[in-house]
Parts: sequence; structure tokens; C-alpha cells
Amino acid sequence: MNARQVEIFRMVMLTGSVTESAKRLHVSQPAISKQLRLLEDDVGFTLFGRNGNRLHPTDEATALFEQAEILYRGLDQLDRFAEDLRESRRGMLSVAAMPLLSQGWLPRTAANFLRDRPDVSLSLVARSTDWIARSVAAGRSDLGLGLFRKDELGVIQTPLLQLPLVCVCPKGHPLCGRKRIEVDDLAGHDLIAPSNFDPLHLALPQPLSQLISSQRRRLEVFTTQTAMELAMNGAGVAIVDAMTALERPSDTVVVRPLDQNIGFNIVLMTPRHRSNSRLVQSMQQQLVSDALSAQERAFQYVAACET
Repeated sequence: MNARQVEIFRMVMLTGSVTESAKRLHVSQPAISKQLRLLEDDVGFTLFGRNGNRLHPTDEATALFEQAEILYRGLDQLDRFAEDLRESRRGMLSVAAMPLLSQGWLPRTAANFLRDRPDVSLSLVARSTDWIARSVAAGRSDLGLGLFRKDELGVIQTPLLQLPLVCVCPKGHPLCGRKRIEVDDLAGHDLIAPSNFDPLHLALPQPLSQLISSQRRRLEVFTTQTAMELAMNGAGVAIVDAMTALERPSDTVVVRPLDQNIGFNIVLMTPRHRSNSRLVQSMQQQLVSDALSAQERAFQYVAACET
């Protein structure tokens, strides 16, 4: 018994006709009859009886057909499974991101990606850039989103987001009257900066980084979202990215751009020595597309804050 014989037998059972089966399978009627005879020789029993031009399956043929249908249902499921893999609708994704991205933009992007993929599982973790790079290089995470790192050998870093920085000042603060705040303007003020988890201050221009490090009163926090909360409650001036400020509007603060061309350069990390699945590639494309829109909104927000 071979696959072609089973295919022909099944078609004859479904149509009840050698002629119709030959049409559907695009073969001659003698070829159909020959394969049925060979199948009967293989299984050792008669499959069909004839009454005029009609074929009548034997009890054994009916039982064999039931088993053949189980096989074909399994093949259909396998075909659908392969299609899901081809169309990136099935599988497991692991994405690691710095906290700056993990509480707003990234969850929304991931939710949009998962909406039409009910059989895709997702692991989304917030970690430092150092941890993310090691995890992607080692294969524990499929994709990573973090700050650009020099001399990172284990991953490929693709520019993803450039986020300008802003100052979030409590209402009534002396800096609120400025349209744009220069680094020197920040001297002598309490500054809130996220630097004790991901070394964000190291990604800043040296004058600003030195100013933050030399403060008499240090206000270091876990995330940019926490920095925003402190500023909203009057603890000082928060230095955050424009995306964080845009997503946490408040009538208790005033947002002003910080100098020109100061911001965070965020990259998408992929493993250097391992290829990605179609599912991972689809997620990567979604991230790049959504990042372009998010970056545009951030720069528009900064321009609006200045005016």
C-alpha cells in the first residue's frame, strides 16, 4: 500500500465513481482501476462490488476508509500548522527591553502583533541593556531593545529609536519660563535621573552626565516613569525622554526641550551567530515600523512643548 493508492481509494469512496475520480485526479480511468486492483492485492481483500456502473464498497473498504480519513485529517492539520508557521501565526517569542520602553510603547506594539496570532506565546521582560545584550547573544531572548553599546560582539545592533530628552519641571519652578533649557541652566537645581538600573546617564553628553553625577543632592530612580512621578509631586526637575513625558501627561508639570540633539539612541538587538525564525522576523518588522511612528510623535511633541 502506498500514498497514491490510498489517495485514489479515498477519492473513489468519496465520489462512488471511477469516472469522476479520474476527472478529479487528472488521470485515466484504466489507471484508477489498476491502482485499485493493486491495492486489493496489497490488503488481501475485495474493496468494491459492482452493480451496473456503480461501485459498492465492502464492509472492509468502509472500515479502511474511516482510517484513511483519520490520516487525511491529520495531514490537513499538519498543513494548517505549516501555514501558521509560514505566516508567523504560531510559536514562542522572547523579547527583552529596557524599562523605558516596557511600560508603554512596547506593550502596545506587542498587543497589536498578537491580536491576529492566537497561537503565539510571548515572554516580555524588562532588564538593563547589559543583561539584554548577553541574553540575546546567548539565545535566551529572541530580540532585545536597549541603548547602543560600543564593541558589542555578540549581537547585531540596528538603530530603532532616537528619543529626544526633555525636562519635566513642577509648575512654578524657575525653569518653567524658558522655551528651551540648556545644560548650564540645570546647575543648582535638584535633578531626577534614571541611572541606578540602566546606565542612562552614560548615554548622555559628557557635560550633562557630569552635572548629574556632581549634584550635592542625588535623586536616582529605577525608571523614567518614576522620575516623572517625582517631578509631578514637586521633588525636582526630571530628565526623561520625550516618549515618557508624552505618555504621562499632567497638569502639575511643565515640559521643556533639553538642549539640541540630546537624546537616547535605542537599538534593536538580534543575535550575530544565529538566524531568526519567520515569527521573530515578523515581530522585528513590526517593531521597526511602530518605532518610526513613535519617534515622529516624540519629535512633534518636543516641538509643541517649545512653542
